[in-house]
Amino acid sequence: MSQYEPIPTPSLNRMRDLAIRFLPFIFFGVALIFVLVLWSQRFGTAIVAAEVDTIKVRLTSPGAGIVAQMSARDLTEVAQGQVLGQIFLSGANTPIDIKAPIKGTVSIVNLQPGEFVQPGQHLLTINAPKADRIIAFLRQPLSVTVETNTQVRIRSRSLGQKTSLARVTRIGTELVPIRKSLLPAHHDLDELGLPIFISVPDGLTILPGEIVDATFLSTKAPAEVAPVLPPATNAPPKK
Repeated sequence: MSQYEPIPTPSLNRMRDLAIRFLPFIFFGVALIFVLVLWSQRFGTAIVAAEVDTIKVRLTSPGAGIVAQMSARDLTEVAQGQVLGQIFLSGANTPIDIKAPIKGTVSIVNLQPGEFVQPGQHLLTINAPKADRIIAFLRQPLSVTVETNTQVRIRSRSLGQKTSLARVTRIGTELVPIRKSLLPAHHDLDELGLPIFISVPDGLTILPGEIVDATFLSTKAPAEVAPVLPPATNAPPKK
């Protein structure tokens, strides 16, 4: 055993030695994570906000007149064919009935008895009793493509954030205005996106109008379209 104590290494030298040993691995790990994030955004799963949708029917006045009677009230459940009110059209001797075209719940009643109506004026709105689809939009630039029957994980934003699996049922054929409820906050400009329709998953309690997160579990990069070149020819150009 040596009689002399080891010479202490300055802290700065130790830190420099550690940096030389481990800094390359740290840089490599950060670069790998960055590449994986880019890959997942372009070729992996895509996560978008989606809205639970249902059938909504807006009843309008067939002509000018006056509301003679309105039995429908907000949040009233109605049956298909049920009479919800009556309108006296101008020049008519008897009122016409306002009937519910579907079974559902009255969400909005705009007019009450005694009020005048104009042709096409909105009388009331009826919502179907349950959601029948979920709608999402792929925003521009379209960095991924989604196909029909692609599996989708739907996650509720309510307490517990429960998830369930669904499938893409239909894909739009053109870009349409994205619903304001699915755009970022304080986004005042209109924006176009590709609509994606998704089935309502079983076992997940979601309400019409609710915003959920949709994760497309299988996506791919858009196919590149090769430019169409004119056929080669040795014929002289036409004059």
